[in-house]
Parts: sequence; structure tokens; C-alpha cells
Amino acid sequence: MKILSTLLSVALLASSSVAMAEQAAPAKGAPAKATPSDNPADVFGARLVPATRDGAVIGFKVFAIKADGPFGKIGFHNGDLLTAVNGRAFDEQALVAWKGKGAITFTVERDKKVMELVRPAS
Repeated sequence: MKILSTLLSVALLASSSVAMAEQAAPAKGAPAKATPSDNPADVFGARLVPATRDGAVIGFKVFAIKADGPFGKIGFHNGDLLTAVNGRAFDEQALVAWKGKGAITFTVERDKKVMELVRPAS
């Protein structure tokens, strides 16, 4: 449940930040500032939906993958079940790892087979 609450907190924080930014109009003639988002849909270029088995969260189903987004470039498919990042359960540390420049290994279940997708170091 901690994973779910963390992602929900991140999404709520991101959406409230957007709402606040929309309310604060820039000074006349000043360009609007773009702010980076920690919303998983923005960070990964895909929508992540909690997946459960026997009442426990086991990972996140990946949907709405942008072909030119990060998850699309790595090779994620719609319906993949993301279960781990760098060998750990997918949690808030995934966002920290994602922002780093090192290689990241994603453990994914696709068509009842477990596989790894890798984002190379940049």
C-alpha cells in the first residue's frame, strides 16, 4: 500500500502544483515558466495503474505509452506489468533512479513471461 500511496501523493502534488501555477498569472509580457512534473505520466511518458493479486499491490500496469516517450523508447508495451526497478519493488525510489544518469533495469511481466527492459546509462 505504501507504493500506491506514494504514487497517489506524487500525482496529487503534481496536479495541485499545476492548478496553483494556472491560477498565478505571469506578469504582463513575461513568458510563462514551464515547471518539471513528478507525475509518473509526465516522467515516464505512460500511464501507470496499480495492479493487485490477492488484495496486494504487485506492481503497475503500463498503458497509454507515448511512442516517442521514455517508456516507448525503452520498449514497454501497453499492458506490461512493471514489478521492479533495479531489482527493487517499484516505489518512490524509481523516480529517484529515473532522474539519475545510470542504467536502469525494469522487471516486466508480458504475456505471462518475465523479462527485463533496460534504459542505458546516459
